[in-house]
Amino acid sequence: MFPLPRPIYPVAAIREIEALALPGAHPPLMERAGAAAARLARGLVAPGGSVLIACGPGNNGGDGLVMARLLQDAGHPVYVALGGDPERLPPDAAQALARWRAAGGEVYPELPTNGHWALVVDALFGIGLQRPITGRYADWIEHLNKLAAPRLALDIPSGLEADSGRCMGVCFAATHTLTFIALKPGLLTLDG
Repeated sequence: MFPLPRPIYPVAAIREIEALALPGAHPPLMERAGAAAARLARGLVAPGGSVLIACGPGNNGGDGLVMARLLQDAGHPVYVALGGDPERLPPDAAQALARWRAAGGEVYPELPTNGHWALVVDALFGIGLQRPITGRYADWIEHLNKLAAPRLALDIPSGLEADSGRCMGVCFAATHTLTFIALKPGLLTLDG
């Protein structure tokens, strides 16, 4: 049996779909994305397996924070490294951070230097990435890529340009990618 065809949309079309869905979406899109990610993660790790989630300064990081809360609720130890300034997150991501903290979750400004992870999650950058990843975030991605665990990217691996599939400096080496709304051309072309 052949799988059902899946739509492929460039970033501009995804943004239009998001704009149409955001005003009345219930639950909100970020909650849906985080819930889908948590469901997939629970299928990738044994019950109680520890999860490392690297969150960035935008809504992709917010998806990771929702995922963290739901995985913690399901009994997984979760470590959240937040690379951005918590005071400068977009509104939806800030709300996801508040809900994570209200559930007893903590955020750390750096990746852990040790620990055994059942799953590593990339929630650093999504489809809005416009420039090559350098500096701290490049270091984070290189560190995450060296960890001996399954690696899940949320929406698109950080560093991969969503429309072209070109690597923007350094790319997260995902073993699994959960893309939201539709496939992006970059997942199917060039480095993707």
